[in-house]
Amino acid sequence: AAFILLAFVVICQAIPVILQAVEIKKSFAFKQETALVHKYQSAGYKVIQLMTANFDSPTWFVDHLGTELFSQCGPNSDKLKCFAYKSAYEEPNPAADAVFVHLPVYWHLSWNRETYPRRQSQLWLVESTESTTHSYCWSDFTSLELLDDWFNVTVTYKSDSVLQRPYRLFRSWHDLPYYGEYMREFRKAIDTNSADNSKNRLDEYRRAIERRANAKQTPAQVLWIVSNCESRSQREKYVRELSRHIPVDVFGPGCLGGRPDPCMKQGSRDSVAKAEGFQWLQDECYINLFKQYKFYLAFENSQCNEYITEKFWKWYRADKLFALDMVPVVRGATHAQYAQVAYSPESFIFAESFASPRHLAEYLKHLIDNSTPYMTHLEWKVALAEEFFRASDNKREWTERYKRWEFRPLLQFCSVCEHLHNDTYMRMENKGPAIKLSEWFHPMKDCWDRYEHKEVDRFFYKFPGCI
Repeated sequence: AAFILLAFVVICQAIPVILQAVEIKKSFAFKQETALVHKYQSAGYKVIQLMTANFDSPTWFVDHLGTELFSQCGPNSDKLKCFAYKSAYEEPNPAADAVFVHLPVYWHLSWNRETYPRRQSQLWLVESTESTTHSYCWSDFTSLELLDDWFNVTVTYKSDSVLQRPYRLFRSWHDLPYYGEYMREFRKAIDTNSADNSKNRLDEYRRAIERRANAKQTPAQVLWIVSNCESRSQREKYVRELSRHIPVDVFGPGCLGGRPDPCMKQGSRDSVAKAEGFQWLQDECYINLFKQYKFYLAFENSQCNEYITEKFWKWYRADKLFALDMVPVVRGATHAQYAQVAYSPESFIFAESFASPRHLAEYLKHLIDNSTPYMTHLEWKVALAEEFFRASDNKREWTERYKRWEFRPLLQFCSVCEHLHNDTYMRMENKGPAIKLSEWFHPMKDCWDRYEHKEVDRFFYKFPGCI
């Protein structure tokens, strides 16, 4: 007992010393950062501080920080003199010209906004690719009003963001034919050097799609890959009911009896989560797996306006647009919003158009048994191929027109750097930020998931509903 008491006393005496050492180290690091900021500013650079990581990426998913990343900002990159760095501690630096924060991390920071000596010209950017529902789940019910009138720039999937960061990889379908990677894959799928005229080659492409569709003979023709099974949209309940009326192959451990990932390599990390994003498309095993199915359930974890994620868009990657002939069954945003961004309203099946999962199952079974109506959901690919034929001769246009950085993590870096060097913009922003996140980013505004008062619904938010 005496030894335990002595150890307790020693620990208590050591804690203040340790805390003081941490503060000294922190102060030293802050002074070094400030000196670095001033060094680049004196050379004419604008400095961007990453106050938080972006999920598990300290560099916000770009390969390199510093000045190098701004050389990838398109035709005006030679004029963009900016420097970006990640702070050692999650506190803002008043000397920086702009501060970036990722909302799910920022919720829980303890720094005192009231005592922060913010310069009026300092831009603050807040980014989140999660739905408003999901983002709010991270807050542990922090009042959104605490974030009002602080940020100048919002970066989300919402079209009314200051900078919209869509999940899709292209600006519009009109631009798609001019994107070099798509053109190369198009030429692989259709022999554009053939002596046949374009109509004959399009007819052959249509027949090839139909042959591949008819060759799909697995017992289940509906596929769902899921990495978490307790969602705010209650998609798992919908799929459970759907599977009572039509076979659904579920890949995801612990979800509706889902089978293990058949393409998981020994020692790989969370391959089901990996498969749910873009990465699985790089693996030939997954490609061969998905060629066996006619339908894929692209069900979002939240039902919110404009929330259409990689679950839908991954099928439109350049290397898969012509290789995989699957029809996505979607549930998340509204039908009008899917129709607005898709190439054709026939290119997807909107689950909520049906009175129940049973009615959807009946329609899917009808398409499985009848190739003609099924092909109406793939005919858009032939129409798109026709556009590619018209664009294929203009190599210069389809290699230079597309500004790729607009749809990569570079978006916020390039755009904010442009803003910082734009005197007119900065004079307007010096009037003070006016974004009220409590009104603009509240889930009650944009989502229609099951809602109750946040205190009543606290358990659902903090646990299964917030996965």
